[in-house]
Amino acid sequence: MEEFQEFSFIELTITGIKDSVGNQMMDVIHIFQSIDDTQPIIQSAGIASSNHYVFIEFNEPVFSSNSGSGAIELEDLDTLWSPDICEEIEIIGIYNSSGGALQGGESTINIFLELTGSPSGNETIEFMPSSGFSIFDNAGNPLDANSTTSIINLRQSVQLEIGALDEENNFVDINFIDSDEVPSGVFGNYNL
Repeated sequence: MEEFQEFSFIELTITGIKDSVGNQMMDVIHIFQSIDDTQPIIQSAGIASSNHYVFIEFNEPVFSSNSGSGAIELEDLDTLWSPDICEEIEIIGIYNSSGGALQGGESTINIFLELTGSPSGNETIEFMPSSGFSIFDNAGNPLDANSTTSIINLRQSVQLEIGALDEENNFVDINFIDSDEVPSGVFGNYNL
């Protein structure tokens, strides 16, 4: 026997029933909704190649209230940040997968970041609900307070080591390095 999908509407129609003397019972239609008692989970997470945002995918649409309404907000999430060369990170916004404002009911969210410094690739960030009562599914089941995106490493990017104007004011020397103190592959030439 197949199980009903959680939180779905089911229509049961009873027809053709007769009692022991042959009297026909009226047709009856019952509509009910199956129970959803499964908590939402963080299905996956990762970071954009540019380090501009972290995406979090849930296994079902999520909301800020247990009534299945409201968009989740930054206050609904806690962050663990482990710095390295990039010492600070600021969370500047939370948006849907198209870059628009959250409405509630999204299953993928993007958390936009502003970094202070160039990441070495050793910096990590991790997101989790701020409590067991901050993120819910449509049926009001909360995301477990111990849920997490797991540790996400920021992607390494080049760092500006030094910039200097030449003695004759003709050009600026700019040196980029990677985290291993090796000159990076950033090249260019521009004459005024």
